[in-house]
Amino acid sequence: MSSPPSTFHSASSVSRWEILQQDKEELERRFERELEGLRAQQQSELARLEERLRQYHSREVQRLEAQQQEQLESLRTQQLEQMEEVTENHEEALTEMENNHNDTLVTLKEEHARTVKSTY
Repeated sequence: MSSPPSTFHSASSVSRWEILQQDKEELERRFERELEGLRAQQQSELARLEERLRQYHSREVQRLEAQQQEQLESLRTQQLEQMEEVTENHEEALTEMENNHNDTLVTLKEEHARTVKSTY
């Protein structure tokens, strides 16, 4: 025959269950605190990475703008040099045309003078 469950045994089980329940709740609270800490750490790291990315992007924009400005200056200088060369060539061509025109006029006047002289 088995003996009836003792009150002591029941009280001991309840007490153990309460202790286990308290331990479980404490572990859950600790887990939640650690989880919150990890979330905060993750947010902090994400914010740092975003800031680094913004800084990198800003530096790249500045670098590309400076590079573009250098290219524009180079093209502007090249265009000015070409314009100067075209202007010089144009002026030389005009001077040569004027000289040829003057030479032709002199020759025509001389010929005209000879023709007029020989007719009289």
